[in-house]
Parts: sequence; structure tokens; C-alpha cells
Amino acid sequence: MVASANGGEPCGELIEYRDCNTQACPEDPHTVLSNYALIAEQEIHLHSSNKVESGGLGVTNEGGKIKLHHFSYVADFAKASKIETHIWSWVGERIYSPADVEVPDFIYNTSSNKHSGDVRISYNKTKILDGEVYGKVEIQDRATVSFTGSNIYLDELIVNSNATVEFTGCANIFISKKLVLGYNSTFNLAANAVKVFVDGDVLVLGGSTVTAQIQSTKQIHAMGWFYRSINMNGLFIARKIHGFINVNWNKFEFPSPCEINGPAVSENNDEDCDDDRDQKKKTKSGEINSETFTSIELKMWPNPTPGMVHIDISGEEIQPVKVTVFNMAGAKVLQKEFQAGDNIIFDMSQHISGMYLVRIETNGFETIKKLVLDRR
Repeated sequence: MVASANGGEPCGELIEYRDCNTQACPEDPHTVLSNYALIAEQEIHLHSSNKVESGGLGVTNEGGKIKLHHFSYVADFAKASKIETHIWSWVGERIYSPADVEVPDFIYNTSSNKHSGDVRISYNKTKILDGEVYGKVEIQDRATVSFTGSNIYLDELIVNSNATVEFTGCANIFISKKLVLGYNSTFNLAANAVKVFVDGDVLVLGGSTVTAQIQSTKQIHAMGWFYRSINMNGLFIARKIHGFINVNWNKFEFPSPCEINGPAVSENNDEDCDDDRDQKKKTKSGEINSETFTSIELKMWPNPTPGMVHIDISGEEIQPVKVTVFNMAGAKVLQKEFQAGDNIIFDMSQHISGMYLVRIETNGFETIKKLVLDRR
């Protein structure tokens, strides 16, 4: 042990700075937010076959606990008053004290209200949302939503099976009620700097991939299954966090985040009055009219495919198109560019059977589709 440079408490290691001939205590890595993958107030409970390959676990409350069940492990560290491991589970470093990391302030959605229009994106459709304030947003099976704003306010976000949520850049998402990601869904595959604040529960189902910082006032549940693993990449903060069977957790270093700003406010902001903009956005059912958004219709076929894949795009005047294919580990396996008017066809027959993600970029926007390759 050596004394600190300022004569204060001793520190465990001596650091010498050659440029200034001074000494200082090293920063405790367990107090640095970016070193964590999961932080809970009360409990982190990882059931069978949960893997934390990078980033630590921390529970901040006195008496809080971390529990790992069969075949689960944490490669880095776990910090909590109580740490329990069961058969074939292990932790790289155990620290039996509350995590003394500074948790970011939670920011509530104060903008969505009864006048905020709902959005429902139909089966296998793609829609670009360029507004700031919505009610409930629901993405049906195999559909895709692309958010273009940097600060987005929602009542709730419901993502059905095989659906995709993407962002054109960094974004802050403020949700009043809940976030649900259905089976085999993807959230922010492009790994933009996305922060999500949910004043309610978060549920992620098997086969899904999430890349974000998600902060919940209640609980985060990641419910994988033996043949449907979940990939949770980023930082996850909640009162309680549960990983059920076959969940992979990893910390993730995001690019610079967006500045948090409130939505634009019109001169007449009386809740009891609907201005012309509200009238245009709301239909009789209370949903946003599709004319409000820029839409590009596309079809990728056949899917599943034995090898050859065709993409048909219609809507706006189409500019050159770039197609990039990733495997489920995130590695790029194919990239091709097509000029306007070309037939968009590419061959996957040289790759192994399985699921892939196809990113399609054109007209300044991008979308991601799931592709099943079956070479049998």
C-alpha cells in the first residue's frame, strides 16, 4: 500500500507519470459505469446458461443479491452484498459489497398524452417514422420501423415476432409504459448510440438481438430458450434484472450519444385544442395516417431461400442501392451495390444454412430484413 499524492487515504497501487513526476491513485474500475453490463437496485438473477462475456454485474442496494444458476457465468466481476452461484456456475471476481457506481438519472416521458397518435405497422411492411411524439407504436410480425429523430417519446413500444426496430443515427427513447420485443426481433442492429428510458417493465423474448443502453424503473426480463438464444449488448439498468435460459450479455462501447432535448412545441399548446397538425395526423381510429411519413415498399424473396435472393423496391424514385448481409454473430458476409434500375439479385449459396440479416440502404434511409438460408 502507498499513500496517495494528496496525502489522503492510501491506495493499492503506485502510478508514476513520467511527464510530470507525480504520483496518483488508480481509479477503482468497479466505480466506472462503462465497466458494467448489468446494474440493478435490488437483484440480478441469471437462470440456466446465461453468459456475461464482458462487463460486470452490480447491485447497488445494501442487502442486494446476485444469483447464478446452472451453467451460467460472469467472466469479469460481480459486486453485491450477496453473491450466490449454483452447480457449474462461476464468477471471475466476487466483491461482497454494494456496487458504488453512479447510475445515470432516469428521464421520464412528459410529452405523450391522449392526443398522441398511435402507429401500427402491418405485417411485412416497412415504415419510416420522422416525428417526435407518439402514443402506442406496434410493429407486427416481420415488419420494420426506422426512427429518424434524436429524441422520441412513446406511450409504449410493442415489437412482434421477427420484426425490426432501427435508427438512422443516435437516439434517446422515452417510454411511459412498457417495451416488449417478441421472438427473433432485432433492436438497433446498426449499433447506433441509442438510450432507452422505460417507466415500466422490459420484456425480451427468445431469438432476439438488442444493442442499446436500456434503463427501466421496474424490471428487465430476457426470456431465451434452449434453441432461441438472446443477445443483449450494451448497458442494462433496472430495479431487478432476470435472464431466463440461454441469454448472452455483453457491455458495449457506443459512439457519442445524442443530446437530450424536449420535443418542439407549437405556439398553441392547449391540450383541449387540436391544431391543424393534429387533425392531419389523426384518423378516426386515432392512428397516425401513413401519409405523414416517408415510405418505401420493398419485398425480399424467396424467403427462405436455397441461395438466390431478389429484392424489389418501389415507392419513391429509387437511387443506388447498397445491400449488406450479416450473420447472427454480426460478421459481414456479403456486400453489393446496385445502380438505379438494376435488378437487385445476390447469391448466398456459398454460405452455410441459417438466419442472416440483410441491410438495404437507398435514398438516405436503411432497413434490415431477416433472411433464412436453407440449402437442403
